[in-house]
Order: sequence, then structure tokens, then C-alpha cells
Amino acid sequence: MSAPRQSRRSNRSILSETPAKRQIGSAANLDGYWQDGCGPAARHTSSEIPGDPMTSVPPSGTGGEPPNGPTPPGQQFPPPGSAYPPPSPGYQQPWATSYGGPGPQQPPPHWGPPVHQPGVVPLRPLTLGDMFGGALKTIRHNPKATVGMAMLVTFGFMLIPIIATIALGAADALPAMDPLATDSGSSTADIGPSVSSMVNLVFSLLAGIVVTGLIVRTVEQAVIGRPITAGEAWQQSRGRLLPLLGLVVVVFVGAVLVIGLPITVGVVLAVSVNTPVGVVIAVLGGLLGIVAAVFLYTRYVLLATPVLVLEKRGVFASMARAGQLSRRDFWRLFGIYLLASLATSIIGQVIAIPFAIVGVIGALALPPSWGFAALMLSSNVASVLTGGLLGPFTGGVLALQYMDQRFRKEGLDIELLNQTSRAGQ
Repeated sequence: MSAPRQSRRSNRSILSETPAKRQIGSAANLDGYWQDGCGPAARHTSSEIPGDPMTSVPPSGTGGEPPNGPTPPGQQFPPPGSAYPPPSPGYQQPWATSYGGPGPQQPPPHWGPPVHQPGVVPLRPLTLGDMFGGALKTIRHNPKATVGMAMLVTFGFMLIPIIATIALGAADALPAMDPLATDSGSSTADIGPSVSSMVNLVFSLLAGIVVTGLIVRTVEQAVIGRPITAGEAWQQSRGRLLPLLGLVVVVFVGAVLVIGLPITVGVVLAVSVNTPVGVVIAVLGGLLGIVAAVFLYTRYVLLATPVLVLEKRGVFASMARAGQLSRRDFWRLFGIYLLASLATSIIGQVIAIPFAIVGVIGALALPPSWGFAALMLSSNVASVLTGGLLGPFTGGVLALQYMDQRFRKEGLDIELLNQTSRAGQ
């Protein structure tokens, strides 16, 4: 214990030194100062200096031991061993920043590199909020190139079932439907709504893929802060319509094979061999098929549409490229897209409620032969509206997922940063 005491200097000797000499001595003993203990409290005992040694030494002019020189007239210092008076009002501890504590009246430092954001999202790996916010900003800044184009494309796809419904209703080929009847008396009346919903869903999905392909180009320009009109977006994307339709066909055939084939095998076994075994195979095969379809869609189809439009690749080359970008990021891609789909689905159901009410009223007011047609037409119109309003949001999130994957794996954000910097200069 004697060696450390010999190396210590009293507060009186420290105060008697000049500032330059004190700074040199502090720098020379800095390593030993922190290694012997855990800061100032470990270097001094309570018998030598009461309290915290750093806060017990008052600065000049605040009381306590006087500095070198005579005591100013009228200034009183307490006797040794007594407590020091509090500092004068407005005094700031000059040593507060020398030992790690933040100094008074100093703003907290800003850590991290600066973020450059020329467009709707920052040029760095994106978060969920960045993607949702960027998709909404793209729609708000480019309403004609997003909502207007999505409305036209969705209407073009849904025009086929709308015309077919009107033609079948005029030919009295649709099953009669009375919403107030307790027994329809016809199997076609029971199957009709299910078939109509399935057809509506298929055409909505097809329209959604094409809408996403057209929205991708708008999002690409919005990321770097370049406005784009609906005509420009159409001119840049119309050459990719046939590949987009080819991707739609591949996805449809793949879904039928992955989901429908196990169910078909189970049904055949249930009819020809053993009913319980066939039912079990059909149910389990259908569930496994759905899981496999979700996995394959997320890995090889989810990002294929942006790749096909922006990189101008073929259908299968785009799917292979999508698998490369989505490797080891399945859950993040699936989770973000699932949240976006759930949000748009809930809002879509809210939008469709008034049209469903109109369809029921039409089915009650029109003759029975047109009741089913009224329900189908109201559902088709609701699909056009929801696809036009919500399709750009889902497509924008998907396009930003593609951008984010390239930001993380290929440094596209650095490339866009350099590009926008040169454009600004």
C-alpha cells in the first residue's frame, strides 16, 4: 500500500501547478490512473479526500482551498475537513467531458454515416417502414402512372368476365338465384358462386402481376427522385408485356401441378380404391402442396417480375435470377410481402362491402335469371376498384423488395448514389 501512496499527489500540489505542467503530468499518468482501479474513486481513500475527489476539488473562486497567491479580500474559506460550499449559480464543471461524461449544454453527438435520399427511400438497406412509406410516396407523387395505369390494366383483365357475365345473363344461361330462398333446388346454384369467385380471383391475380410489372419502372425512377408520367412508364414497360404474360402462364401451370396434382391423386384413390385413405392423401397432399407453392413462389417468382422488367431477362432466366437474389432471405421476403398482402386484403374487403350490398339488392330487385349476374357484376366492379387502388401499393412494396436485395447483395445503393451525385454536379 506504500508504493501507490508515494505516487499520489495531493490536491494542494495539483492546484499549485501551472495548467501546462498539470496537463503533462495527467497525460503521463493516464494509463496507471485507470489500470490500478476503476477510475478516480479507486485511486484515493476516504481518509485523504472526502467524497468524490473530482467533485470535491472546487475550482478557483468557488470556495475551499485557495489557489496560489493571497486570499482575495472578503473571501472566506472553510477550515480543513469541513464540507465545501456549493458552487456559484451558473457554474459549469469544466472536467465533465474529460472523464467520459457528457458536458452540460452539449447536444448529443450524431453517430453513423450520412444517409442520402434523392427520392422516396434512402439509398441504404431498407426497413419495413421504408418500403411501406416509399410505396405510398410513389403513389402520391405519381398518381397517373400508378393508380391510373393499374385501374386501366385491371379493368382490361376483368372486362373478360364482365362481358361473359352480361352475355350469359342476356341468354338466360346463368342459374336462377333467389337470395331469400331456403332451398335452391339446383346444384348449379350452389356451385355458381364458388366458380364465380374462383374466376374472379384468377383474373385478379393475372392483372396484379401485370400491374406490378408496370409499376416497377415507376418505382425505379422514384427511388432516384425522377418523376415519370403514365405515358413514359407505358413506353418503357410495354415491350415486356408478352414476357409478363408468359410468367403468368408459368405460375398458373406450376400452381396447378404443385397443388392440384396431390389432390387429384387423393381423389382418384378415394374413388377407385379406398375412400378414407384417398381422403387423407388428398388433404395432406393439398396442404403440402400449398406449403411447397408458397416456398417456390417466394424463392423464384416473387422477385421475378421486377427482374423481368428492369433487367429485361426471359421468363425462366428471371426466375433463376430471383432465386439468386432471394437466397438466405426467404423469411424476410415472405414476411414483408405477407404483411403488405394482408393490409391490402383487409382494406379491399372494406371497399368490397358496399358493392356486395348493391349486388344483393340487385339480386332481389331483378328477375331470378339475373340475380346471379348481379352478384357477379358487383364482385367484378369491386375487383377493378380494389386492384386499381391497392395494386400499386403491393407492386411498389415488391419493387422496393427487389431494390433492397440488390442494395444488400450487390451494392446498387452505392451505384445509384454515384449516379445521382454526378447528375447533381
